[in-house]
Amino acid sequence: MIGPWALLTVMRAHAALPGWFLAVFASGTLFMMIGYILQSALIALGRHKIVMIAWGAGALITIPVFATGGSILATTAFAAVAGPLAATVMMAVDAWWATSPRRAAAPPATLPVEPVEADRVG
Repeated sequence: MIGPWALLTVMRAHAALPGWFLAVFASGTLFMMIGYILQSALIALGRHKIVMIAWGAGALITIPVFATGGSILATTAFAAVAGPLAATVMMAVDAWWATSPRRAAAPPATLPVEPVEADRVG
C-alpha cells in the first residue's frame, strides 16, 4: 500500500499508521463524499429536514463508539465509518423514496359523460 509509505516519506510523519487503518479511514471518507452528493440532491428536492436528521443520527452513532474503549486505532476506524455510513444510508433511502414513483394506485379515471340537454319549461 502506498498510504503508510506516503505518510512517512512525503508527509514526514513521526510514526507509521497501519495500512488497514488507512483503508478503513478512507472508506469512511468515501461515505462522507457520497453523503455530500446525496445531501445536495435532497436539498434540491426540498427534503432538507431529512438531511439534518441523517447527519444528526450519524453524529449520534459516532459519539458512543468512542466510549466503547479498546484500541485507539480500531475505535477511531470504526467510528470513522459508522457515522458517515448511517447518514449516507438514511439519505440514500430517502432520495430513492423521494424520486421513485408512488406505490399507491391512482384512482380510476372517470369516463367523459355525454352532455344531457334539459328540457326548458316555460
